[in-house]
Amino acid sequence: MKRIGIVIALILLIVFPSIDVYCASTAEREALIALYNSTNGPNWVQKTGWLGEVGTECSWYGVACVNSQVTSISLSYNLLTGSIPPEIGNLINLSGLYLYNNQLTGSIPPEIGNLTNILYLYLDNNQLTGSIPPELGSLTNLQYLWLSSNQLTGSIPPELGSLTNLRSLILSSNQLTGSIPSELGSLTNLGNLKLYSNQLTGSIPPGLGSLTNLQYLDLSSNRLTGSIPSTFSGLTILDGFDVTGNCLTGGFEHVSHVPNLIGVDTQVNSCGGRLPWLMLLLD
Repeated sequence: MKRIGIVIALILLIVFPSIDVYCASTAEREALIALYNSTNGPNWVQKTGWLGEVGTECSWYGVACVNSQVTSISLSYNLLTGSIPPEIGNLINLSGLYLYNNQLTGSIPPEIGNLTNILYLYLDNNQLTGSIPPELGSLTNLQYLWLSSNQLTGSIPPELGSLTNLRSLILSSNQLTGSIPSELGSLTNLGNLKLYSNQLTGSIPPGLGSLTNLQYLDLSSNRLTGSIPSTFSGLTILDGFDVTGNCLTGGFEHVSHVPNLIGVDTQVNSCGGRLPWLMLLLD
């Protein structure tokens, strides 16, 4: 009887884990099929292997796997149209989602907030609308968030301040309104922050002066008011800085230490009149 019990236990250990793996694979397969159907897969430029037999998913064009788990989807420049389906949130092992330079419409599904292992999220250069989901604040491993050149509206969620591993945050060329959240001052690993060409108002948060790893900061072409915070004197490794096309007043003494200063001039400002501006460029 003891031997029978041991045999049964071994069978359970073998069978049940295999069932778990099968279920997870099924959920990922269904999510991939939903993405294909929702984004007009039959008209993609490249779609080799898609909708193949069960077990072939890791060979589909743009899909990468590790240990039979989908870890990356790279479908940029592939003529995706339609919307990103909510099932994308079931791909919980994703570390990279690359859907940039397509023609995606609709909103960013809040279910993307389920992808807690993701490091790279590139949805830029599409036609996405709606607001930035606050659920993105759950992606605490995220290092690169690029949502630029869409038609996103609403304010920048303060929840993005929880993404303390971010190295690059690009929200430029949208229709974002409201003020720059002070919570962004918590992103101390950030090296690149671009919020230009939106409709942001209010003053520049002094907390951005805590981002001592910033190399490029572009807040140009908004409706920002006030002056450059004195805390910016701590941004000692800035290589690029642009605040042109705002309603700022005062001088630039707090960033005068920044290296690679190549131009100081005046510009007709969106508020009327001519105000000083400073622009620094990368080498």
